Amino acid sequence: MNEDVLKAAKERYKSTVLLPKTDFPMKAGLQEREPALQKQWDETGLYRQIRAARKGARPWVLHDGPPYANGDAHTGTGMNKILKDMVVKFRTMQGFDSPYVPGWDCHGLPIEHKMLAELGGKLPEGTTALQLREKCLEYATRWIDIQRNQFKSAGVLGRWDEPYLTTNPSYEANVLHVFSELFKRGFITRAKRSVHWSWAAQSALAEAELEYEDRTDPSVYVRFPVSSCGKDCKFRELVEARDDSNEVWATLALLIWTTTPWTLPANVAVAAHEKAEYVLVRYSRNGKVEHMVLAEALLKLVAEKAKLADVRVLETFPGEVLRGVGYSHPFLETACPVVFADYVTLDDGTGLVHTAPGHGKEDFETGKREKLPVVCPVDEAGKFFVGERLRKDLGVSVTFEDSRGWLKMLEGQNIFKANPLIVEKLREEGWLLHDEPVKHSYPHCWRTHTPVIFRATEQWFVQIDHVDPDRHLNPQGKTLRQRLLEEIAASRWFPAWGQTRISNMVENRPDWCVSRQRYWGIPIPAFRVKATGEVLLTNETNAHVMSLVEKHGSNIWFDDANWPAEKLLPPALAAKYQGKAIEKLGDIFDVWFEAGSSFQSVMRTDAALKDKAFARADGKSPHAGMYLEGDDQHRGWFQVSLILSVATTGVSPFRDCLTCAFVVDEKGEKGSKSKGNMWPIDQGVKDLGADLIRLYFASLDTSSPVPVTYKLIQAGGETYRKLRNTYRALVSNLFDYDPNTDALPYADLLPLDQWALSQCAATVETVTAALERYEFHVAMRALHDLANVTLSSQYIDLRKDVLYCEAATSKARRSAQTAYWVLADTLTRLLSPVLVHTVEDMWQHLPKPQGTAASAHLALWPVAGEGYLRRDPALDSKFRVLLQVKAETDRVLDRMRKDKKIGKGYDTQVVLGAVAGELFAPLGTPEELAGVLPEMLNVSAVAIDVSGDHAALQDFEPATDVKGLWLKVVESAETACVRCFRRTGDVGSIAAHEHLCARCANVVSPAG
Repeated sequence: MNEDVLKAAKERYKSTVLLPKTDFPMKAGLQEREPALQKQWDETGLYRQIRAARKGARPWVLHDGPPYANGDAHTGTGMNKILKDMVVKFRTMQGFDSPYVPGWDCHGLPIEHKMLAELGGKLPEGTTALQLREKCLEYATRWIDIQRNQFKSAGVLGRWDEPYLTTNPSYEANVLHVFSELFKRGFITRAKRSVHWSWAAQSALAEAELEYEDRTDPSVYVRFPVSSCGKDCKFRELVEARDDSNEVWATLALLIWTTTPWTLPANVAVAAHEKAEYVLVRYSRNGKVEHMVLAEALLKLVAEKAKLADVRVLETFPGEVLRGVGYSHPFLETACPVVFADYVTLDDGTGLVHTAPGHGKEDFETGKREKLPVVCPVDEAGKFFVGERLRKDLGVSVTFEDSRGWLKMLEGQNIFKANPLIVEKLREEGWLLHDEPVKHSYPHCWRTHTPVIFRATEQWFVQIDHVDPDRHLNPQGKTLRQRLLEEIAASRWFPAWGQTRISNMVENRPDWCVSRQRYWGIPIPAFRVKATGEVLLTNETNAHVMSLVEKHGSNIWFDDANWPAEKLLPPALAAKYQGKAIEKLGDIFDVWFEAGSSFQSVMRTDAALKDKAFARADGKSPHAGMYLEGDDQHRGWFQVSLILSVATTGVSPFRDCLTCAFVVDEKGEKGSKSKGNMWPIDQGVKDLGADLIRLYFASLDTSSPVPVTYKLIQAGGETYRKLRNTYRALVSNLFDYDPNTDALPYADLLPLDQWALSQCAATVETVTAALERYEFHVAMRALHDLANVTLSSQYIDLRKDVLYCEAATSKARRSAQTAYWVLADTLTRLLSPVLVHTVEDMWQHLPKPQGTAASAHLALWPVAGEGYLRRDPALDSKFRVLLQVKAETDRVLDRMRKDKKIGKGYDTQVVLGAVAGELFAPLGTPEELAGVLPEMLNVSAVAIDVSGDHAALQDFEPATDVKGLWLKVVESAETACVRCFRRTGDVGSIAAHEHLCARCANVVSPAG
C-alpha cells in the first residue's frame, strides 16, 4: 500500500485517539515548589484545619522529645523530626485526633558555657547570675526561631506558633510539681555521695550525661607497707610462725593496682575478697629482696610485667586471713585497714583494690559500710586544694610534716596533670613496683567532652529502690525499680530489643543525682539556715515556691535584690525563722529532670493535650501514645521520663517507644554538632528538596545507623521519579473523567481492573501493617513495588489500548478509568506521610468527588476491604499465571525485536501449547482465553493448542519458567489498523473506514 496513503490515513484518525494529557509536571521542581506550598499552608492555617477536622476523634499523641536550643538542627535532628511527622500524619489520616506540639529544651550547660565564654570564662565582678540567665534566654530564643524554620522547611506540620519551652513559667512550675510529688512520697534524699563530676563544667552529672571514649592513663602497681595486725589477726599468726618472720615484716607490703594515680592521696583502705586465694611472696627487685601480698591468680602476670626475680610463694591463704591487717599510707603515713568487698575480682590488677570513698561509687558504699572517712581533696575545677584546706580534706595529722614534699607537689594541680608527678615520686621513693600506659574506655562529660571524675559532694537524689507508701499507686508495696521494670514490660518497644536494653539499664542503675551546680536552670527550692546549716525543704516550701514560679518564672530564685530568701519562704516558716539569716541553696535541676517532667508539664497540662491519654489494654492510661527518639535515650529521656512518671502517676509516660539510630557520615562516624560532619537540615532541603530527603529516610531501616550524604540521597531520586511518573501515568488518563458521574460500580468493572484494585488493596494492607510497626522502609518497598512493577510494568501497559482507542464513554474505558482514579487516589494517600509536598500537588490534579477534602493532609487513610479496595484471591491467582505467560511471550518478542523481525507486539500472533487441563483449564476455555489473551500479551491474536506433543512440533519452544508451556510466535500476515495498530483480520471490513479495524471504525463512527 502506498506510504503516502497510509500516512494520510493515520493523520486523519490521529485526533480520535484519546492520548493522555495532564498539567501535572513531569519534573518536580522541589526546591521552588516546596517553599511555596509551605507558605500556602501557613496562610490557610492547614494545621488548624487538620485539628478541627479530627476534633472529638479518638486521641493518639506522639509526644515530642525536646531538641536542644543550641546551634543548627543538623541532619540527624532533622531525621528525627521527619520520622515523627510521618507517624503523626499516618495516625491523623487513620482518623485519630493526633496533635503535634513541638518543644525545646532551653536550659543547661552548653548555653551557659557559651554565654560565660563571651564573658571571659566566668561571671565578671558586678555581673549577676540573673544577668547571665537573661543572656542565656536570649541565646536560646534566637536558636528556637532558627530551628523552627529549619524543621518547617522539611515539611513538618505542628503547632509551631505555640511550642512548649522548658523556660516557660508554667513548664517550670510543673517541674517543681513533679519534684514536690517525689518529695511527698519519700523518693527525694540529700546526701554526701561520690558522684560523677565534670570538672570542666564544674557540676555533678547523671549516668545519662556520660559518654564513653577511649583514653590512655598510667596503670600503676603500688606497694602499701603493712604496719600493723590486730590481736587476733590470723595473718599475723601465719607470718609469726615462720622462721624468717622478721625479714618478712621488714619489707612486707600489700600490692594494689590503679589506673587513676591521682586518687591515691584519697586512699583510706584496701579491699580484698574473703573467698579468693592470696599469696605471701618473696622476690628480688633492683638487687633487693622484698615481700608482698597479692592474689594467687594474678601473681604470674604481675611478676612478668614487673620483671621480678627469684619469685617464691611463701604462704597461700584465703582472703579472710587478712582481716585485721593494717597498712600505712605510703606518702601520707595515715593508718588504714584492709576491708572486704564482693566486687573485688581476679580479672586484672592484684586482687587488692585501692579504696577511696571520695572518688568512687563502690568505694563510697564500702566506706559507708565500714565507717571509713570520705576523703575528697579535689575542688570543683578538678584541682587539688591548697594550704590548710588540702591538709584538712586529706585528714592528715596536725603533726604531719611534709618533709618529702607530697603536699607541696599536689597543691593546686589539675588531677590529670598530677598523674605523672605522683607516678614519678612513687618511683623515686620505691613504692612503685611497675607502671605502664593502658588504653581503656573512660566516662566523659557529654557536653564538654572532657573526662569526668568521681567526687564526693552533697547532692539531691531520687532513690530508685524506694517503696512508695501510697497503696493507691503502689498496692503491692514494690520498689520503684520493680515498678519501672513492670511498666517497661507493659509498653511496646520498636525495635523489640529496646525493651531488653532499657530493662538492663534500669536493673543496674544507681540512685539518680538530680542536682547540678550551675546558674541556667530551674532551682531546687531548698533553703539553709546560715548559722546552723539546717536545710529547709518541706511540702509547704515546695508548694509556695512553685506558686511563685508559676506567676513570675524561675528567675525569682536568682533575683536577690527583689526576691530575698525570706520573701520566698511560706509566711508561717518565715515567721518561725524571723531574725535568722536564711540563704537559698545554689542547686538547680539536672536538665534531664526538666525534660523528663514533660509528661506533667506538657501532656497533662497543655490545653490541646491534657485529655488525650492513651488507653492501654490493661486499663492503665499512659500520658502519650508514643515517644520517638535516638537510641541514646534509653539511658536519657526515655528512662528519666519513665522514672518520674511511674514514681508520681504510677504509669509509663508512653504506650509505644520507637528507637531510631544515629546518622553517620561517609566514614561511618556518628553525626554531631561538635564534629561538624553533618549539614543543617534546611541546607539539605534547599539543595536537594525536602521530599527527596524524607523519602530517603523513609526507605531505610532507621533502627540501624543511617548513612547520610548528598550522593546517597540523590540516588534515591530514581525511586521518587518512578513514584511520581506512575501517578502521572494514571492521572493523565483521567482528563475526561469525573468520579461524580463516570465511576462504575465495582461489580461492573472488568476483571483486569478488579485485579489491579485487588493488588492495590493488598498493598494497602502491607503498608498499613508496616506503619503500625513503624517499619517505614517496609512500607516504602511495598509502594515502590506497586508503582513500578504491578502498575507501570504490568497493568498500565495492558490498559493503554482500552484507554486510548475505545470510545470515550465505553464501559471498558470507564472501567479502566475508574480503576485508574482509585489507584491514583490511593497512591496519593499512601504517600502522604512521606512525600508531603508532592502529594499536595498530586491531590490538586486528581479528579475528586464532591465533598472531598481540599488538601491531601485532610484526607483519610485508605482501608482495604472498603469501597473499591477489595481483595480477590481467585483473580490474583488467575492473573498471576497469565502474567507468567506474558513474561514468557515478552522474552520471545524482545528477541524478535532485537533481530529486527518485528516492531510492535501487535505485529505477531501467538500459539500457546499446553497439556489439556494442567495450565489453562482453571483460567477458562481455549475460546474464552483466545479473546482475553491478546490484550494481556499485547499481541494481535492468540490461539490455544491443548493437543499433541509440542516438543515434537516445529517452531514451538519451551517456556523458561512456566512448566508445561510451549510457545510459537510468528509474524502476522494481517493488515494493521492505522489507529490502534492491531492486526485483527477485520481491517477494512467497514467500507467508510478502509484502514481501520471494525472496533476502531465503530468508535470513530458509532452505529446509528
